[in-house]
Amino acid sequence: INSDKITFNGELDFHGKKIQKSLEGTYVNTNDKLTIEGEFSVVLTDFGIKLPSLMLVKMDDFADIEFKLIFEKTN
Repeated sequence: INSDKITFNGELDFHGKKIQKSLEGTYVNTNDKLTIEGEFSVVLTDFGIKLPSLMLVKMDDFADIEFKLIFEKTN
């Protein structure tokens, strides 16, 4: 955790394959809620996914993923 940025490491399990990933996001911590937001890209062929094509043009090999995690205190 640094200022309003947070970095965390983990394992991404997608389409039956697992990779280690380091993600960075921003966070806001209030009295009863912690919100973490960020985005990252994955290479689809790294997970053994065949790329479809449309009119003989292959789909881009990158998928952009946005995330928003909200943790709330409960009484």
